[in-house]
Amino acid sequence: YVGNYQAAINHGNSAKVSSEHEKIERDVFIYRSYIAMKNYTVVMDEISDDAHPSLLAVKLYASYKFSDDGKDVARVTLKEWGMDPQMNSNATFKLIVALISIEEEKFEDALKAIHDFTALEHGLQLVYVYIKMNRIDLAEKQVRAMVEMDEDSAVTQIAIATFNLAFGGEKIQEAYYIFQDLADKNSVSTPLLLNGMACAQMLMENFDEAEGFLTESLGKVQNDESSLINMIACSSLMRKPDAVSNRYAR
Repeated sequence: YVGNYQAAINHGNSAKVSSEHEKIERDVFIYRSYIAMKNYTVVMDEISDDAHPSLLAVKLYASYKFSDDGKDVARVTLKEWGMDPQMNSNATFKLIVALISIEEEKFEDALKAIHDFTALEHGLQLVYVYIKMNRIDLAEKQVRAMVEMDEDSAVTQIAIATFNLAFGGEKIQEAYYIFQDLADKNSVSTPLLLNGMACAQMLMENFDEAEGFLTESLGKVQNDESSLINMIACSSLMRKPDAVSNRYAR
């Protein structure tokens, strides 16, 4: 959840599972980590067409991310599967529906997909959606519900930090400390956490510090999309020449 995807894959591959349910849950996390690392073909090649619905949903997401043709097929398939009671009650499938809907800025569809689920990760996506919809009040309500469930979870901490960035004011500093604490606890500064710290620093107008975090992030993952977007924003706020921003836009 903190963005250390290779570590998640390594841990998953070595984890011992005692039931079919645990095996499926493990495989979902492994393949979603591959997707986060943009290794889409691994997911599409290894998940068979007769796999468990949760894995089929992950495979469909990989196809969506892989190409424009994959996106077209995924949109049609999502509608078809949405009519299937088994798929429609599957938490992973509904999460994938929400992730795709968020990417396409169809926030009402995302809400419809996951509002009935209580898992922390679904809650985190709800926080993202409410913020995108400028419903800070609902985002705060969702964060409180997640805190009651498990305040110490990394997912909940990321939700709190995300909300704090959106709320602004003194909470921006709190958001920075949360991202920093997650990096310290996990002994790794991932692009996800570095971007969180960079966004906080930019909102506090500490642009040099923000640039440093983004440079570190790009040193870890050269083409990380969030890092590139934030670096363009940071360069603009620092009034750097257009040539600098254009370098990251290529």
